Amino acid sequence: MNDAVYVFNGKDITMSVCIQICAVADVLQERLNIDFVEAIDRFYNSRTYEVLHQVENGF
Repeated sequence: MNDAVYVFNGKDITMSVCIQICAVADVLQERLNIDFVEAIDRFYNSRTYEVLHQVENGF
């Protein structure tokens, strides 16, 4: 069973993407003085995430 959520060029990059998402959430928490859940929510509902979620574009 393959649990890959993010794949690029046939390779599972899920762990790398999750690590980067957590790093973005950390920055949002610090800059906006919000908790982790709020930071993740804001990121997942952002235009930035929408664009980055399209892994076929190479970002």
